[in-house]
Amino acid sequence: MPYFRRGGGVFQQTPNDASITRLVGAVLLEQHEHWQLEGRRMFSAESMAAIPELEDLPALLSAAAAEVQDAGPR
Repeated sequence: MPYFRRGGGVFQQTPNDASITRLVGAVLLEQHEHWQLEGRRMFSAESMAAIPELEDLPALLSAAAAEVQDAGPR
């Protein structure tokens, strides 16, 4: 498994999609708890509604990649 050195520490690349999901979930849970303690909301209901569903992401990523390829090198 590859290790990377950045700054003074060493960190390990996440090995698979499930570990990335757990990591992002943990960070979001911690942020949510922080916001609950402060009594404020950082995102409105309207902005949260604009976030695509997880099932739609592969199609959105494919479309974005096609746009980048069509644009060509700069």
